[in-house]
Amino acid sequence: MADKKLVDITPDTTPDITDIIYGADSAGAVDKKLALEDVLALSPPISLKALAFDAQTGSFTVGNTVIGATSGATAIIVYVTQSAGEGTLYLDTISGTFQDDEIIYESALGSELLTDGDFANWTGGDLDDWVKENCEDDEDSGAVKITASAYNGNIRQDVVPTANTHYKLEFDYKNTAGDLARYTVYDLSNGASITGTVSLPDSTTLSTDYGVFFTTPSGCISLRIRLHAKDSGDIVWFDNVSIKQATNAALANGTVQSASIAPVFMSKLENVVEDTTPQLGGDLEYNEHNQVFPTTLTSDETASGDIITVTFGESVSFGKLCYPNPSENEWMLALATNALVKHPALGVALETKGNGETGKLLLRGLIRSSTYFSAFALGDLLWLSDGTAGSWVNDAPRSVGDIVQNVGWVLAANYAYFNPDYTYVELATSRSSSSSSSSRSSSSSSRSSSSSSSSSSSRSSSSSSSSSSSSSSA
Repeated sequence: MADKKLVDITPDTTPDITDIIYGADSAGAVDKKLALEDVLALSPPISLKALAFDAQTGSFTVGNTVIGATSGATAIIVYVTQSAGEGTLYLDTISGTFQDDEIIYESALGSELLTDGDFANWTGGDLDDWVKENCEDDEDSGAVKITASAYNGNIRQDVVPTANTHYKLEFDYKNTAGDLARYTVYDLSNGASITGTVSLPDSTTLSTDYGVFFTTPSGCISLRIRLHAKDSGDIVWFDNVSIKQATNAALANGTVQSASIAPVFMSKLENVVEDTTPQLGGDLEYNEHNQVFPTTLTSDETASGDIITVTFGESVSFGKLCYPNPSENEWMLALATNALVKHPALGVALETKGNGETGKLLLRGLIRSSTYFSAFALGDLLWLSDGTAGSWVNDAPRSVGDIVQNVGWVLAANYAYFNPDYTYVELATSRSSSSSSSSRSSSSSSRSSSSSSSSSSSRSSSSSSSSSSSSSSA
């Protein structure tokens, strides 16, 4: 992937392996975050659909859905440039056709302007927060029932909006067959209607959800909402009336056009933990800094460190110590005896696998297991067991022919650090229980005396044991 590149991530002092900051240019256009696998899938230039906008009232956010208020079209925002109330959306997964000059907005809306839009507050048979005009208002199964006593009988409420702002009015309604429900949004500040008086389609089901967007004019700081029954005697119902600001919104300036942008990677790597298969295209330089490993793991029977995938030559389970069997070219359970060559232990199985199956193997690192380490104490040295294949012990083997190999140490309760010693000792004489502590240093002491040994072994370290054996017999 020669055209996909991470450059200079040194300014990030705490890099995690979730997102890469992705910007339009180096001058500071709004940044975009893409999951690492998405970034690696890109090949510049990136072909996208672009929708210009103006009259913006709030910043658009990459990853959110944008909706056309009139068209009902939707799309995912994958990139955006925005400044001084205008800009361009770069879109993907477009459904429908956005229209020129329609309000476009993100699905999240602002706080409610109306009071008692669900018509729950009544006193003496009249609504508390609405004013009725040329009608009777009655509570009917949680909704308001409006019976007109004259033309355009209505209930109304005044609210305080913000000028030059996009809002959404929505409600449920129904009408008696042949009667007509209507609504009006009126600008009290400027003395002009914003929507006109709109007649609603015939509906005999109250669950009909109606929504409309409108924009408050300059200077508008007071609105009047009217809900009508058109003619005298008409009966209509309204419920769940709401007016909320379309917080992140603008006006479409034209229609969707084809466009392309060249990817420019910013100089920072941040939060890439969500990518479960991250890859580097070259060497990672530490620049005199460190690689910090966790000292705790979230769940039991887990590990963190240097891990490879291998083929197992017999059934294994999590936490079992394994050795590479060269004749089978497979990994099998290790055992600290010389009767069968099942050592040295160089890895830990991290999965339950059968003969011939591939699975993960820990070469070095932290491992958590209440099964193996709960009985051990902080600082205990851990050894390959001579009794149970694949097991850990905190007392070195002591019988003739046993293999003494240190495989790690106890870091905390239920935790061990696996760091196997690549050299080991084969015991020529049995080791008494009183010499338990000295067994931990037997490897180093045997090395110093190996040159005087009268007998040798195929393993370089075993000669030291022979040396101590002949000394004691003399």
